[in-house]
Amino acid sequence: MAGNTGGTCEAVRRKRLRYHIAKRANLEVETILNHFWNRHGHELTSEELDDLERLLKLEDLDLLDMFYSRKSLSDRRLAVLLTKIINAWKEKRK
Repeated sequence: MAGNTGGTCEAVRRKRLRYHIAKRANLEVETILNHFWNRHGHELTSEELDDLERLLKLEDLDLLDMFYSRKSLSDRRLAVLLTKIINAWKEKRK
């Protein structure tokens, strides 16, 4: 039973992140994040989930500015994740 705890915690964490993505104040930010999550959420590593949690703490308008390259991130790991999100969105639009 103890071996299953890690998987259960990971599943709960993913559900919590999914909820926070779906409840953004800005519909455009929610749409972009939802698209990324639906395509890549299942394959994110634990470290990427950490980064996503940190990214989701940012304000929607700041995220929107980052999505459209009006602002940048100084945190390298968050910038890498942001690039993945943007690339997933661009692929959708092709």
